[in-house]
Amino acid sequence: MKVINFKCLPRLLICLIISFSFFACAEDTIKSSANKENLEMCLANAKKFEKMHGKDEVETGVYLQKAQDYYLCAEKEGDTYAGYKAASFSDAGVAKRLDEKEIIRLYENSANAGNANAAFEMYLLSCGFEQNICSHPAAAKVWAIKSATLGNANGFNTLGGFYERGYDGTVDLDKAAACYKLAAEKGTELGKYNLERVLKKNQPIN
Repeated sequence: MKVINFKCLPRLLICLIISFSFFACAEDTIKSSANKENLEMCLANAKKFEKMHGKDEVETGVYLQKAQDYYLCAEKEGDTYAGYKAASFSDAGVAKRLDEKEIIRLYENSANAGNANAAFEMYLLSCGFEQNICSHPAAAKVWAIKSATLGNANGFNTLGGFYERGYDGTVDLDKAAACYKLAAEKGTELGKYNLERVLKKNQPIN
C-alpha cells in the first residue's frame, strides 16, 4: 500500500490550478476568435446588402432589410456603430420598425461609445419633434452637449436652439450665439443663418 506524501500536495494543487487556467484561457481564445469571425461576416454582409440596388423599390427594400438584420447581428457581437445603423434604418422606414426601447438602447450604446450622430438622435428622442416644446429638457440638454462635444454640427446648432428657446427655463442668447457660431464654423448654412439672426434679434428661429 502506497503512502501519500502530503508534502507533495501543494505542488499537485498548483499544477491542477495551472492546468485548469490553461484550458479556460484556451477556451476563451477560441470563443473570441469565433466571435471576431462572426462579427466580420455580419459587417461584410451588412455593407454588401446596403450597397445593393434592386430593379424596384420592393427588391431594394429586401436588400436593406437584410442589411439591417446583419447590422443587428454585428451589434450582438459588440459593434455599437452597427447598432446605430440598424436603428437608423428603422427610423428612416427603409427596414422593419424596431421596438422603441430597442431603438433607444441601440442609439444610447452607440452614443456612449463616442458616436456623435447617435447622441444627436438621443437628443431628438428626448426632446421630441414638436416645435418650441421639449418633452424632457434635462436629458435632451445632456445629449445635445454630448453630440456637440463629439463634433456633430447639428449638435451645436441644436444646442443653440435649446438655449435660445429656453427649454431649461432660461433664455440665453449669448450661449445660443456661441453655439450657432461653432455650428457655422463647422460649415453648416443653418448655423450661419441662425447666428446672423440671433445677432439681429429680429427674425424667427427655424
